[in-house]
Amino acid sequence: MNMVYSDNKLSIRENSLDVWLDLFLYAQNLSGNWMTSREIFFNCIVPTAERNPQLFAKWVNSMVRVSGLKIKHRSAFYGSLSTLRKFKGKNDYEVRKALTNLIASGLEEPDYAKNALEGILQEK
Repeated sequence: MNMVYSDNKLSIRENSLDVWLDLFLYAQNLSGNWMTSREIFFNCIVPTAERNPQLFAKWVNSMVRVSGLKIKHRSAFYGSLSTLRKFKGKNDYEVRKALTNLIASGLEEPDYAKNALEGILQEK
């Protein structure tokens, strides 16, 4: 895994576990260390989603399913996933807006990614 946060380099993730870890660290640092969360969002989450929004949506949806938790704001969550899946334009603003709505729908809590990561580790 290539986990780089502090040198301000863009890092596009190539697998779902790296995305899940990014979302976990983002949410975990929101209260208290928001600069780290901001860095993770703009250097890892956004570039990965902008490169392949459909795949990113698939990874996030599977993370929530594996976590076993119900999403708090289901309509916002599924609406954001739908926007990412259907994205075909050149305007990356739409992707960033969908990401912001996706996180605000409940993913700002680290439990989703934490449960998903723990579930994967327990299987191995």
